[in-house]
Amino acid sequence: MTKVGSDVAAVTAAVAGVLRELRVRHALTRQELSARTHHLVSASSISAYEHGARAIKLAVLAMLCQALGEPVAAVLNEAERRAAAPSRCACEHTDRQPTSG
Repeated sequence: MTKVGSDVAAVTAAVAGVLRELRVRHALTRQELSARTHHLVSASSISAYEHGARAIKLAVLAMLCQALGEPVAAVLNEAERRAAAPSRCACEHTDRQPTSG
């Protein structure tokens, strides 16, 4: 995969995570979020977007953001920030000084 392809995949995955977190923060089920779109976006489609099984189109993202009361730009900015953030794991924290007992 090219750098551009991996960047797009990272942002797409981050958008999925942001959408799921917003839905959960608003205490909505996928069915309830679907109802807020007047069922233009089905609950199964929302699940597929959240799990990264389906790429989300901008028009669908806009509908879901409107249903959640969130600006599209805020969702995209957060997704871009997450995609750009270096991943951290416990093995990367080797600069700590050992503690003495």
